[in-house]
Amino acid sequence: MLMFTAKLSKKKLITAVLIIAIIVCIIIIAAGRGDNEYRDAFSEEISVTNIKSNEDRVAFLSALGWEVDPIIVEMEEAVIPKEFGDTYKAYNKIQLEQGFDLLEYAGKRVKRYTYAVTNYPDIPDNVYADLIIYKDRVIGGDICCIASDGFMHSLIAR
Repeated sequence: MLMFTAKLSKKKLITAVLIIAIIVCIIIIAAGRGDNEYRDAFSEEISVTNIKSNEDRVAFLSALGWEVDPIIVEMEEAVIPKEFGDTYKAYNKIQLEQGFDLLEYAGKRVKRYTYAVTNYPDIPDNVYADLIIYKDRVIGGDICCIASDGFMHSLIAR
């Protein structure tokens, strides 16, 4: 049997313990990100996963404070481009503000569901909520107004 011995000074021992502690912290933080990567933007009660039906999508928007007509205005399938042009970069900036990142889904086929928002402050018409879904998971979305002086912002901004 082969045996090694080493003489450690207090300084080397403390350094080794600190390095191990840092590694353990990194592992714990990484493991804590788990299934809900977007917990910074959405509370624990609002899950971005298991969004399988129209009712789930409407409930998701409702949990964010948006009242919508449950009839889908538009459903479109699209492929997130592998390389983002200026338009996609600007749109992804909105997604990043709410904890999503469409770059993670580059090249993937997604569905975009659009609903009419009925409770936008001071604007009764032409405001819509878009949800981008990949494999029953919300990966992005926005609130937009299609009027001539329209706007677009994140799902969580008011």
